Amino acid sequence: MATTRADRAADGDGVGVNLPPLKNGVDYLVRVVRELSPSEGQAADPLNLKYAVLHLHAATEVLLKYRLQLEHWTLVLRDVDRKHAGERVTYAKFRRGQFLSCGLDEARLRLEQVAGVQLSGETKSIDALVDMRNAVQHYGLAAEGRAEKTTAEVLHLLISFLHAEVLNHPKVQPEEREQVEEDLRYVGSSLRRIDRYVAYRLKQLEPALAPHPDQRLTCPYCRTESLLAMPDSVACLFCPESSMDIYWTAAAYASDVLRLDWRSQPTSGPFSQPAQPPVDDCPVCGKTALVRGALTHSSPTTPCDFCFNCGQALSGPAAI
Repeated sequence: MATTRADRAADGDGVGVNLPPLKNGVDYLVRVVRELSPSEGQAADPLNLKYAVLHLHAATEVLLKYRLQLEHWTLVLRDVDRKHAGERVTYAKFRRGQFLSCGLDEARLRLEQVAGVQLSGETKSIDALVDMRNAVQHYGLAAEGRAEKTTAEVLHLLISFLHAEVLNHPKVQPEEREQVEEDLRYVGSSLRRIDRYVAYRLKQLEPALAPHPDQRLTCPYCRTESLLAMPDSVACLFCPESSMDIYWTAAAYASDVLRLDWRSQPTSGPFSQPAQPPVDDCPVCGKTALVRGALTHSSPTTPCDFCFNCGQALSGPAAI
């Protein structure tokens, strides 16, 4: 299981810590999903939600300000004239933390007006998160259901923000991007265990999924019914990395969703070799992407022969 840790090195009698802002912000996200998705067989505790709120607020602040920093480090300062405690803030002082930073509201305004970054999604949820963080910090957490909804909304906003506005930025170094992407894969795999997040995302995705009941199946990776197998393309709208290989997705669906065994269903394609899931050659397109016994959204109880390359059922109620 991928986890995020500070890079530690011996430094005299203590421990040296190297945690750049991007990795630092994503590490907070890792902590959030750990709090919201307890281990198998364990129930969530109110303290889990408390720390999820605190870590999510920290992640929001760090990641939004990091994107500002990619434009120019002075955009993170509260006073853009670079003054603090009567002295001018230099870059060296900035690196040492000797400055006051802008608030989240100002950071969002500067992202839009200076960096040209328009936050998508439920931006009002950030305001709600700030209020909850203040309440948690000073008085305690109330309205647990609302807190779960807000954390789900902000989680999605930040994950989308990272993929759209940060990871592909030319100033992000390849090695740093690789480390962060590994952490985000762990975050993505944990999201399906957070009930409130799943419910929120599926409600968001329903308008895009509803028009395609015959091509909608259970995703073998996130296990939500968010996979669309359209002609020549397969994508899960729930998974953070939505684009998928057609043939390996068909194989994963057969083995992980349907739990089919190659020994019980011999096939004609290359996947019929020993220890491979049962995926057949499609009689229409000729591709090795036909899964027998698939269940679509339009026919959840009647199995069909479904081609993940054609995006069509070749048998059953929705057969072409």
